[in-house]
Amino acid sequence: MSSSGVILARWWAPLVAAALSFSLCHTLVDWHIGLFGETSQTLSPHQAALAWVTAALYGWWGWSLASAAAGQRSYLASVVVLTVGWALAGNGLVIVACPPPCPGGFPHQDMAHIGSLVLGGVGGFAAWIAVRDQPGSIGWGPPATALGLLIAAFALEGLGR
Repeated sequence: MSSSGVILARWWAPLVAAALSFSLCHTLVDWHIGLFGETSQTLSPHQAALAWVTAALYGWWGWSLASAAAGQRSYLASVVVLTVGWALAGNGLVIVACPPPCPGGFPHQDMAHIGSLVLGGVGGFAAWIAVRDQPGSIGWGPPATALGLLIAAFALEGLGR
């Protein structure tokens, strides 16, 4: 920490940003291969709800990442929830259900699975270490928002299969 109290090292941020990127690629490939319904000129109500919840999740992740990089510990906890919950668990561990070569999206889906698995785990762990090491209390609003978005997205994804 500097004498002004600003945390100098944000070593976890590039790992989390990379996890977000692989996770987003995974989500886009899922949509492209029709995992959430047939692609057409109109969205079903379910597809529209999933699109908006997914957009809110990625928007919240970006906001949390920026706020955490500015030193807000509560948002760093939100980053941990999203990186572990969405990248690692939601977009990485699914490699068990579709091991390489995963049909339909090969090789992009496999790269997205592996990148989400590795960077979701490493980025989530790195962000957790930063939460643990950063002084101050945690307001639970930001991580609770992240958890709510995860639950909504997983529920909507489950309804579409």
